[in-house]
Amino acid sequence: MSSDFQTYELVYILAPELRDIDLDSANQRVAQIIDRNDGNIVFENHWGMRKLAYAIQKKMEGYYVMLHFEIAPANVAAIERMLNLDENVMRYLLTRDPVY
Repeated sequence: MSSDFQTYELVYILAPELRDIDLDSANQRVAQIIDRNDGNIVFENHWGMRKLAYAIQKKMEGYYVMLHFEIAPANVAAIERMLNLDENVMRYLLTRDPVY
C-alpha cells in the first residue's frame, strides 16, 4: 500500500426488494466507482438480508454489504456522491479503517 493511500471500511444497505441480478449490479457499480477512482478492494463480505433496527424508507429489512478498500483520501468524496445518488442504497457508513 502506498503512503498516499488510506484503508476505508464501507458498509451499505441495499433495498430488500432487489432481485439477485439487481443486487449483483448494485455491488458491481460500487466496485466500479472505487476502481475508477484508483481504489483497490481488499476485502468484501456480503452479510445478506438482515432485519433493520428501525424502518428506513418504510422498510424493515435490507441487504448488507461490507467492503474494505484502499484509496487516496481525495477520492473518497466521489464514492460518497455515488452512494448518495444511488436509489438502491438505503444507508451507508464510510469510515477510515485504522486496522489495516
